[in-house]
Amino acid sequence: MKLDYVYFEKLLNFTFSDKARNEINDYNIEISNLSEVEHSQITNKIKNVIGSTEEENSKVKKAGNHRLQEWNFGWNENNIEFEKTKNLDSLIPKYFGKYDIVRLDSEFKQVVSPNAELNMLRILQKYVYEKYIINSTSIYEFGCGTGHNLVELNKISGIEKVFGFDWTSTPENIFKNLNLHYAKDFMFRTFDFTQPDYDVEILDNSSVCTFAALEQIGENNQKFIDFLVSKRPGICIHLEPIKELLDENEEFQKLSIDYITKRNYLSNFYNNLKNLEKLGVIEIIESKRTKIGSLFLEGYNLVVWKVK
Repeated sequence: MKLDYVYFEKLLNFTFSDKARNEINDYNIEISNLSEVEHSQITNKIKNVIGSTEEENSKVKKAGNHRLQEWNFGWNENNIEFEKTKNLDSLIPKYFGKYDIVRLDSEFKQVVSPNAELNMLRILQKYVYEKYIINSTSIYEFGCGTGHNLVELNKISGIEKVFGFDWTSTPENIFKNLNLHYAKDFMFRTFDFTQPDYDVEILDNSSVCTFAALEQIGENNQKFIDFLVSKRPGICIHLEPIKELLDENEEFQKLSIDYITKRNYLSNFYNNLKNLEKLGVIEIIESKRTKIGSLFLEGYNLVVWKVK
């Protein structure tokens, strides 16, 4: 089954531009349905991972600053490949395409075409661009990693003021090569979510984005929220594993909640934003369960907000 723009417009309750519609169709995302038995087998596999220890299963490594060197090593793999090939596809993190199962519209689906999960993320990025970023004059991504998301946003928006921040230093070299070989003017700076650098300037009429990056700081997200409130960007957009947007009474979603908890991924982020909204500090513009994810979790739920 091929998924065209009509499918995603219905899923997201949004009408894309003609340009985005054509690009979505060009992705040629193809998936197939699973039998009840196969669905049950995958459910049991995830339950076993959730119930295992780190020693038993490498997939349950806890998120946090202690994994900084692992991320630096991973981004350096992309850096070496990009230096060698100068191909933008070299910037795609290695964890994309790791499994041949994705989560889509409350079901597990078998991936038939390559890059299905990545292309669905790209569709979500088109969604947030056309709905929220389109009138911005600068884009900031915190937790930018290899910069592949900024490359995509720059491509679809034409916005030239692009800023990337990451807690590892490797992206600095990637950005230098991007600027050198692709005539970009991307700017990079190291940044720790848990100890925000208030010397960072955020321009007016800007869009701040995170894409499955805040997940790595677990409960320790209030300082970053406070930083953004003080900097007053035009809009803040987060596609993250926000478990408060999931229903723990539904097994499929509960598996994602339990996996997020097991990995010590993002928690209380949405609740922290809601508390600030009650105090009249911010306005939450949209919160949405996108129903798109990978094998183990729905990692791209959406929250959009701005400072009042």
